[in-house]
Amino acid sequence: MNKKLYAKLLSAIICGSIILPTTNYIYAQESSNNITENIDKDSIVLTEEEYKTKDASELAELVRTNKIKSEDLVKISYNIIKKENPELNSVISTREEEALEEARKLDLLTGEDRNKPFFGVPTLMKGFGHNVKGQPATLGYTYNKDAVAKNDSKITRDFKSLGFIILGTTNYPEGAMRNITDSILYGPAKNPLNPDYNTGGSSGGSASAVASGMVPIASGSDIGGSIRIPSAWTGLIGLKPTSESGYAVHFPIVKSVNDAEIFFDNTVKLKKELANVEDIKSLKIGYSLKAPKGVIISDEVIKATLESVEFLRNQGFTVEEIDYPLDGNEMLAKYTHVATAGSKNLDKTLVKKGLTKYDVDPLTWALHIYSKDLNSKDSKKLKTDATKFLEKQTEIISEFHKKYPIILTPTTATKAPLNTDYYVTDEMKDILYNFDKVAKEERYNILVKQWEPMFNSTPFTLISNLTKEPTITLPTYIGENNLPIGVMLNAPLYHDKVLLKFAKFFEEHSMFKMNKAITKIITKKGTVLTTEKPEVHFGNGKGLVIEKSEVYFSNGEGVSIEKPEGKFISGLNIEDNNKEKNNNIIIEPSDKVVIENKNDTKEKNTVKKLPATGIENNSNLLWLLLSNILLIAMIFVKRNYKE
Repeated sequence: MNKKLYAKLLSAIICGSIILPTTNYIYAQESSNNITENIDKDSIVLTEEEYKTKDASELAELVRTNKIKSEDLVKISYNIIKKENPELNSVISTREEEALEEARKLDLLTGEDRNKPFFGVPTLMKGFGHNVKGQPATLGYTYNKDAVAKNDSKITRDFKSLGFIILGTTNYPEGAMRNITDSILYGPAKNPLNPDYNTGGSSGGSASAVASGMVPIASGSDIGGSIRIPSAWTGLIGLKPTSESGYAVHFPIVKSVNDAEIFFDNTVKLKKELANVEDIKSLKIGYSLKAPKGVIISDEVIKATLESVEFLRNQGFTVEEIDYPLDGNEMLAKYTHVATAGSKNLDKTLVKKGLTKYDVDPLTWALHIYSKDLNSKDSKKLKTDATKFLEKQTEIISEFHKKYPIILTPTTATKAPLNTDYYVTDEMKDILYNFDKVAKEERYNILVKQWEPMFNSTPFTLISNLTKEPTITLPTYIGENNLPIGVMLNAPLYHDKVLLKFAKFFEEHSMFKMNKAITKIITKKGTVLTTEKPEVHFGNGKGLVIEKSEVYFSNGEGVSIEKPEGKFISGLNIEDNNKEKNNNIIIEPSDKVVIENKNDTKEKNTVKKLPATGIENNSNLLWLLLSNILLIAMIFVKRNYKE
């Protein structure tokens, strides 16, 4: 060969060594780009589908580290709301211009100003009681439909102090008095998993917004189950914290335990120190499938609850069946005095607005008549008697917890009702609208009785409001018609963090069942975010489509795909999982993920992260260089021979 040919050969070898390896490893590059721990320092583009799978703390980290702007997240969220809210009716008001301006200002902040736990994350506030300045403050009443909040409420200010961007307000029932969300003023909030069904109430709009992926977290309040009921019926996590005063609490509805923990640590301030239990398996669990007298629990709810019981037993917990120690029916009766009230001037207000009693909920009208004719002395005595009774019930449950620190029950007795299911019978509705014709001595009993249709579907949640103990509902089951069912854990006062530990245990063992659009699988060794049927490619070019979410840490040595061959995903170094317990792998439907297959056998191989160049290590570089040299040399020798 002459000098000119040698020069050509050398040039080709260099070019081939640079270009061909990156072409051969294009799948590896794509896989590496899916590691959330190694997002490029430059900004990223987040799709609506990806946004839906992330929780609030993950989104905050992306904004905090300048991977994405808060303004972009707000735009994504509003786009989803505009697409999905017309059907779901989760959101009753928005403030797009103001929210975008707030996000832009936040994006300009630097240094310590960015160190807020939910920095730049879009959220929604429950329309009832969580006032947002300039947004509706109607309390759900038709006669109040033009009322607007003059200032933010305390809970709204708390959300803003954590870095949230408030997008608007969510749907709820009139006066927040129902366990479904369906008011005359706003209409039903529909279930994202099956819009023919309701979300539950009273924080139903917030639950619908989170379960559909509009926002990763939304505010809720709970005075009889109003966080836990909609969470259970839409497949979400709902914590009712310990209450030191009053029966109502405020806490967001979430889809990850991490978000609940962060929010709790930054907002819940209690006078007594919270209990800490290192090993939750040391706590005996009592479970009950017996609701208060006369309430029937559906077969599917029983099945869902027993699945959780079996799971806990298999994990080494002591779980025993118990009879629930409190009288839920009597507690419901006392609830009428301590947690409800009517407007004595409602009749005059309606006349002034050109409305009638039929323009409000029948319960709203009946409470008006009851309150109007109840003198203050009688009212005070009834509330005093109710409070003493509830204090006695609290003592009973406190003593019971000495044997069973944790009580497990269904969250609800049934799945979510249809949007066409009315919460009061026609007969009872007629009685309530004509309550002035009912004898005064009978009115109290009728008010208690009218709760029965609701109490029959949700008999468990109210009890912990009245004892003030913490409870949490977990999304462990999805039944017929794609409707979620939750289980509820109850603990003694100030054991909130213990309940969150239980929730984390369920989450880490892949027990949560949520809307697939927002689902992420969290394992003991790390996080796998997955949607349906991601396409997976083996290093040898063979590929498969995973029919189910089957990606998980198998034995502590790596990430495995159980079927069809149990090989590993390239893209993450997890040789020592004791050191790296927070690794994240994202698999999206369109992503191509390399499966390292060194020996083309079922043997489990070590997984190593592939650098952005696509070259795994120096030995790979050497082999690629040699193979390219040989390939190009052969081409030139052949061409030279012809010449």
